[in-house]
Amino acid sequence: MRNAVAHILERFVEKILTPFTQTCIRWRYATIGLFMAVALLTTGLFKSGHMRFIFFPQIESDTVLISLKMPVGTPFEVTTTTVNAIEAAIETVRDEIDSGQERSTIESISTSIGFISGGPAGHATVASTNNSSNLAELTLQLLPSEFRNFTATEIATMIRERTNALPGIEELTFRSSLVGNNADIEIELSHPSEEQLIAASEQLEAAIKEIPGSTNISNSFDRGKTEYLFELNEKGLAVGLTPEELGRQLRSAYFGLEVQRVQRGNSEVIVYVHYPKKERETLTTLRSTRIRLRDGSEVPLESVTRQIEQASFSKIQTVNGRRIVSITADADASISTPNIIIADLEASILPNLMERSTGLSYAFAGETKDQAEDLASLGRNMLIALMIIYVILGGQLRSYLQPFIVMSVIPFGIVGAILGHFFLGYDLTFISLFGIVALTGVVVNDSVVLIDYLNKQHRNGSSLLESISMAISRRFRPILLTSLSTCIGLLPMLLETSLQAQFLIPMVVSLSAGILFVTPIVLVLVPCLILILEDFKRLVHY
Repeated sequence: MRNAVAHILERFVEKILTPFTQTCIRWRYATIGLFMAVALLTTGLFKSGHMRFIFFPQIESDTVLISLKMPVGTPFEVTTTTVNAIEAAIETVRDEIDSGQERSTIESISTSIGFISGGPAGHATVASTNNSSNLAELTLQLLPSEFRNFTATEIATMIRERTNALPGIEELTFRSSLVGNNADIEIELSHPSEEQLIAASEQLEAAIKEIPGSTNISNSFDRGKTEYLFELNEKGLAVGLTPEELGRQLRSAYFGLEVQRVQRGNSEVIVYVHYPKKERETLTTLRSTRIRLRDGSEVPLESVTRQIEQASFSKIQTVNGRRIVSITADADASISTPNIIIADLEASILPNLMERSTGLSYAFAGETKDQAEDLASLGRNMLIALMIIYVILGGQLRSYLQPFIVMSVIPFGIVGAILGHFFLGYDLTFISLFGIVALTGVVVNDSVVLIDYLNKQHRNGSSLLESISMAISRRFRPILLTSLSTCIGLLPMLLETSLQAQFLIPMVVSLSAGILFVTPIVLVLVPCLILILEDFKRLVHY
């Protein structure tokens, strides 16, 4: 078997590889142009939308988490009614997907009313408190993924379609991913005017809803309970009342005025005087509250003040002293990606919003900000790695230019990694970039093996063309075995279906596909570049 394989490889080198490489070398400038065209076409996969970049791979969970938020002040009974409607929609979906199956896809449904866990439930359910009658949470435990016909994301989408029309819901978010507790997209809006800031946030939220693939859209502006503001009118100012005096009297009437402290054993009891409880709970009493003037007379509250009814804020967000409102959204991976949605926002929506609201500013935060920082850090580290590789190669090859030829295969390794993701049906992710960074050090091995042998033959007196031909024929087997052994070693991880392996598969695809793609390219690209370099040397000397 060993002799048969060796004979096949020798025949392949003699009858196919050598004539092919000689043709490519003869037409070396056209060959380099062809390689560049392949690289440009691969880049076009991103522009055309056939290849997508997602910061982190979407790994689905065996749990679907539904978080419900009603307006602040919603009674417990109303929230319970809405939860019952959601449970009815879940049962409808369960009947549809369980048709013809022995086991139910949704194993259990657990409900918590008045409480949200605040864990991986999602970003949009943050309130002034996680315990309130307007909050609820439903947890669906699914069969393990290998035993069901529907993904967790598909089940969540089916439930969302049947609950979109439920009335009175402020936010309804679905979580079916194992990772990614934060929103895919988060935009912080800031404006000196509170009214314009709220209006801009509502306009942006409405615009994001029109972008295909955007889900779980919400904002951090939480209206609290109703409050009353009392502003002194002309009569109140004329009789000598001040806002401080008005506030003190209202506080005394409703919170109470301390009149005595009584010692009872080791404890001290504070005695307050205020309106009776029944009167303190009616608006009629509030409007007719008596306000004492400086001369001792009393007047009704409504005769000396203007009363303004408005909703209070349950929380106020600030960044560096600036009032902000955060708009958050997720991307449905089956339709779009966060980067595509952000590109749509930056292209037209955000500029138009800033034109309409003078003084408005925005900044990306959350996952978007983390992604930009992580990509910048990875780019700096990769640049450092390339510089170290160049220094090492320069010392070994004793040349300033040959290391560039050796490293010229790195971009085509990246092309191979991208094509590997495309043909295997994977999105390019941040984990894939880790594999590409590792690939930069691996793919130069084949070039070093080839160019080192070429240099030795050239120093021994062979012509450059003879040295190239001998290097290709003699180094083909080591290059092939090095690449195949690496890829075969990665194959078990690529075929692994366990949940833990899903995090590493994009990196394995980058490594294995990049190496396989570069292996035949090295045998053509490196000799062509060496001869082109020699052409330029002759041109300079001429």
